[in-house]
Amino acid sequence: GGSSEARGGFSGIGTSTPRSLVPRLRPSPGRVNRAFPNYERSLENVEAKHRFVFIHHLVGGSPMNNRGGVEVARLWEWGGKNMDGENEFAKQRPSWDMPIHDLLVKHGVSIVFHGHDHLFIKQDLDGIVYQEVPQPGHPRSGNTNTAKEYGYLSGEIQSSSGYVRVRVGQDENRVDYVRTFLPAAESQSRQNGDVSFSYTVRGRSNSQ
Repeated sequence: GGSSEARGGFSGIGTSTPRSLVPRLRPSPGRVNRAFPNYERSLENVEAKHRFVFIHHLVGGSPMNNRGGVEVARLWEWGGKNMDGENEFAKQRPSWDMPIHDLLVKHGVSIVFHGHDHLFIKQDLDGIVYQEVPQPGHPRSGNTNTAKEYGYLSGEIQSSSGYVRVRVGQDENRVDYVRTFLPAAESQSRQNGDVSFSYTVRGRSNSQ
């Protein structure tokens, strides 16, 4: 329980279970140092070829409401730097081996799925896809005005509504953005179930 706010600074972090690949914010600083080894062990023990991480939003994120993708992935616990670009990670998290993003790169994570911002935004950083997932029931098709407001300045940006479909293969994964429209919102060029964007990613391995 407790607040999960992290407005522009290093925050608390916990894990739901030792096997979880879903880090979540916690207010208690005392839990921070205990959480990272658990999360690191979870990644080390994964033998699957395809590795996905599911989170609500990046730990830290932008100063306003924890929003954003790769543009803020260099900050706080996720990337180690403060808003001025200074690396404070060793000072703020002396018992952690590395920031979360570096840990994900090291252990071959292919995609980080994150929510919170209700848009479809596919971005890439250091071999990892950062996939902001859309809201399937939001009737604001065509509206991407909030993307820039939330700090998204790059990548494939599309509006809700829709959902992300992931097809996992032996060597490759396919991700589709499947659109959802009510009958009244459909047209000849826009049908419920249309796929408006697709991409593939291959399985990765741990870095040595």
